[in-house]
Amino acid sequence: MGVTKAEFAALRGVSRAAVNKAIASGRISLEPDGSIDPERAMREWDANTDPAKQRGVHAGKALSPEEKERRRREAEQRRLERVARRAENFTEEQRQAVREFDEAADARERAGARPGVAPGAGIEGAGGIDINKARTAKTFYEAQLMRQKFRQQEGELVPREAAEKMVTALARRVRDALLAWPTRVSAEMAAELGVEARELEQVLERALWDFLAEQSEVKVKLGGDGRNAAG
Repeated sequence: MGVTKAEFAALRGVSRAAVNKAIASGRISLEPDGSIDPERAMREWDANTDPAKQRGVHAGKALSPEEKERRRREAEQRRLERVARRAENFTEEQRQAVREFDEAADARERAGARPGVAPGAGIEGAGGIDINKARTAKTFYEAQLMRQKFRQQEGELVPREAAEKMVTALARRVRDALLAWPTRVSAEMAAELGVEARELEQVLERALWDFLAEQSEVKVKLGGDGRNAAG
């Protein structure tokens, strides 16, 4: 899915009417879903328009690679935002259709159908699968994937592997700090308590090792629903 006519008009620096005219005359082409691929349309516009009749921010000058990349990223960002909102706008009836489709797909796999097929991918109309529900599910999951991609770009989500590495690194830092603690505080504590510093350090170390051994049983799970759970 590309950008809308209004979005492309803003990118090109022309009116929406000019975009409609370019489409009608065949100077730029549309995607199968009626949207516009901004990069391709920019090339088509430049190639199929008389320079003397150029209008907008592109008239009489070529865009720098940096400006092209900036405009491409802006267009991609708007596209992601638009598609990501689809999942949020699904009605309860549509969500129920997705759940029923998932149940039917699971039943097909249990019955021996080819496993590993993504929901809605190439199985519309197959035995036991409602075509409309399959299409609804396909739209829903595509929107969810685009929403996830958008949230990653916004910094709201990080890749699972990166999250696991960060958790592991943090756990090691905490462990190392704890192991260094008895040596750092034993002399001062021993003076206050009136006991032998070395003996106190050994007691603290044993207690810490017992504590760390207990905590080693705790496992951090990064679930598929995006929530962290310890168990």
